[in-house]
Amino acid sequence: MWPSSSAPYLTTTKPLDERGVVLAVWTGFWHSADVLAGNAAEQRARLSGGLVISPSAQPTVTSLATASRSRCQRALNVTTVYVQWHPDHLFISNPGSFPHGITLENLLTHEPKPRNPRLYQAAKRLGLVEQTGRGIDKIYADQIRLGRPAPSYERSDSDAVRIVLRGGKANLGFAKLVAEQDEEGTPLKVEDLIILNHLEYERRIDVAAAAGLVQRPQSEARACVERLLERGLLEAKGERKGRVYHLSAWVYRVLGQPESYVRVHGIARQRQEALVVEFLKAHDRAERKHIVDLCGINGPQAGRLLKGMVEAGILKRLGSPPRWTYYILAKK
Repeated sequence: MWPSSSAPYLTTTKPLDERGVVLAVWTGFWHSADVLAGNAAEQRARLSGGLVISPSAQPTVTSLATASRSRCQRALNVTTVYVQWHPDHLFISNPGSFPHGITLENLLTHEPKPRNPRLYQAAKRLGLVEQTGRGIDKIYADQIRLGRPAPSYERSDSDAVRIVLRGGKANLGFAKLVAEQDEEGTPLKVEDLIILNHLEYERRIDVAAAAGLVQRPQSEARACVERLLERGLLEAKGERKGRVYHLSAWVYRVLGQPESYVRVHGIARQRQEALVVEFLKAHDRAERKHIVDLCGINGPQAGRLLKGMVEAGILKRLGSPPRWTYYILAKK
């Protein structure tokens, strides 16, 4: 484990004038910078236009933004902000719960609600924060655009807001994809990044799951994934409620994982039929559940596959539908 930092900044309880507030914020910011400095391990990737990206091995930009925000919020108090740097992640604990009305379920979409307006005005004068207060968006975007897992606030409770920022080796393929979208003048929004990041790890997503991730209504989440579909970043399978999305073949090539596309896209229908035939040659009979496991598809998809093979004269269905149905090879 890397060293931890935990120190209160100002132990006075006397009211501060504007100059004092600015000084306290500036002190908190530079202490955060000192804590997070010194991590120089880099990777490099050259983009098509000659632009070189060099993400550090730890989420430095995001870490500094998050830590300085926590330090600024506590700069006038005697409570302690903990910053722990582990080999694979950064952990920051900021005493006190989320502001009233903000929860884990609306963290990304709730209107800005700074705990202390005077601190934010001071930090704004120093150029450390945005006037809009959309720091959460920047924390998510800076972390995800390098292909790392999204920030996690799941350890937060009524006593403290806690965030985990995963570090380690960046995904240069993902960073290149995001940077090239920026260069083309079509930057990805934070909700786009969240969905693409999820699909990098989980392979598939539907509209309901997307809505939960980006903390927006399903209508907005559907518009988001369909926009990514139109841009060639996603592909879709199924219709209506059964419609799911996955990364496109082009994206998997950029990520350097062309074989992953084959796995997520699914085995071709002809290959599925061949697997079923081989299974029946070895085991004489098969139920739908066997085909689900064999081909890596869901129950309705297995049902349609078997029905098609029966209609084509390849299989014969026996038993009492729907519960006791099984299939054998049709005699030629």
